[in-house]
Amino acid sequence: MPLSKRPSVPSYRLHKPSGLAVVRLNERDYYLGPHGTEESRATYERVISEWMANGRQLPANYKAVQAETTGPTINELFVAYWRYTNEYYRKNGQPTGESTIRSESD
Repeated sequence: MPLSKRPSVPSYRLHKPSGLAVVRLNERDYYLGPHGTEESRATYERVISEWMANGRQLPANYKAVQAETTGPTINELFVAYWRYTNEYYRKNGQPTGESTIRSESD
């Protein structure tokens, strides 16, 4: 009788573009923090333990690590860029029209 294959545990990996540790569970990536740190290893162990204890599933809205808000939001970047273009695209003190935000129907 052939031996049954033992279910594998997803590996702790490096996400090269971000430098973060990541684990893929049920076709979804969970970021664990900076790769190689004790914190990310501990988070990996916690996530894997929760995943296995829950029948190899995690809730749909589960987040391994809270996102850090260290920089500006998308909205703040947009407003800053919009202000910049309104100052930059001027000729003789008047807007040139290049800075105007247009709708998709224009």
